[in-house]
Formats: sequence, C-alpha cells, structure tokens
Amino acid sequence: MKKLLFLIFAGLIWCNIGFAKTFFYSCIHEDQFQMIFKVDDRLKKIIHVSSYNTTAKKKYTVNEEYQVLEWGGDYVWITYTNDDGSRGLSYFDFKENLYLQSTINPSNSSDFIYHTRSYNCFVSS
Repeated sequence: MKKLLFLIFAGLIWCNIGFAKTFFYSCIHEDQFQMIFKVDDRLKKIIHVSSYNTTAKKKYTVNEEYQVLEWGGDYVWITYTNDDGSRGLSYFDFKENLYLQSTINPSNSSDFIYHTRSYNCFVSS
C-alpha cells in the first residue's frame, strides 16, 4: 500500500513538472517595434529581454523582470516602471497571442500623458 501511494505521489509530481515551461515570446507592434520576453511558467516570471526599433535600426537590451499581479492559465497581468518614472500596466494573452500595454506619465508636461499599444505575438525560440 505504501509503495502504491508513493508511486501515485511521484507520478503527480512528475506530471506537474512536465507541464511547466520556459519560452521566449516575441511581440510586434504595427509600426514594427519589437519586444522579446522570457516567460517562465514554473516560477511565474516574465522578463523583458530586449526591444528593437526597426525604423531607427536600434536594439535595446532591457533584461528587466516585471512584477506579476495575476497569473492565469492563458493570461498574465503585470506592472512596470520605466526609467523616466512613468508606470505601466500590461496584459499578456497567450491564447490569442496579444500583448496589451498601457503607460501613464503624470509628470509629463505635454499632452502625451496616457499611452496605449497593442502587439501581435508568437512563441519564438
């Protein structure tokens, strides 16, 4: 009986580890600005690895871990703070392959205080 319970317990642990995964998620805006994220499903972490501005042909190495607010089965809510002090709230939809990003900059004196963008995404290697 103890062996049977051990085998069931070991099988459940093995199955749980088998479904956790780490992958790169590439997201592209309609203006061709690209962002690459590393998603760790087991540790519930998302790291913004890099960005690329195709117009200026400039790559940005970011390596910033985002603060996860909620991790669902097919979605993640995160928050972040930019170098200029602006703060953002983002939503990853892994089922529909979307990344929605909203940034608020209350210290900006121009009319550009609220910024929102939508990206199409795909799993990359």
